[in-house]
Amino acid sequence: CHPFAVNKSAMPMLGNVLLSAGNGVLAIRSTDLYITAEDGGSAVVKRPGAVALDANRLAWLVSTMPGETVEIQHTTTRGALIATADGAIRFKFEAWDAAEFPRASAPVEGEQGSIPAAIFARLLEQTRFSISTDETRPHVNSMFVTFEGATMRAVSTNGHMVAAAEATLPDVGTLARQWMIPRRAVMALRAMLAAAPGVEAVGVTVGPVFARFQIRTASITTRMVDASFPP
Repeated sequence: CHPFAVNKSAMPMLGNVLLSAGNGVLAIRSTDLYITAEDGGSAVVKRPGAVALDANRLAWLVSTMPGETVEIQHTTTRGALIATADGAIRFKFEAWDAAEFPRASAPVEGEQGSIPAAIFARLLEQTRFSISTDETRPHVNSMFVTFEGATMRAVSTNGHMVAAAEATLPDVGTLARQWMIPRRAVMALRAMLAAAPGVEAVGVTVGPVFARFQIRTASITTRMVDASFPP
């Protein structure tokens, strides 16, 4: 979730991740208002609650703390406190009110299917390099995906070269819509697949505006590009 927290923004809250604890689960969410990343895992929840914390500082802290267990406490007067289980290392965070964090996007409804992870990773790898990095040209700053029956095709271009790849899916489900996925979402999907070795499939739901990709407990929801891909 950390890479989607945006520090250079007119909304300082977007530089945070939202931690929500309840029913034995700690859920984490971040968003730049176009792409939302969510994940979660089991936790010992002594008192349910939610708090927004600085994403960069939290990511650094988690990567450097020893041990496998951390304890998180939050009060309105003391802020957030993160410590090792033995209390030897303690960090205090400035906490943000969870109510100020942008609301989660509505559930994506539309066509559904499942894409084998190995096939999806190959299509992303074979087309990502020719996606334009110019974000002012969204029609080429994206990957174009089409379906013809069970055949899935991915195409990208930066105006100078074109990359195309295709694969036959064992079960295409109801997927038939044309997608234009922004480059940032493509890179996020590559990272999510790389972080889940052994995963067999990516669950996909595509609506008129948003697309949602699910791998185990993690998901990425992205707004699709509203433009015409070059002929």
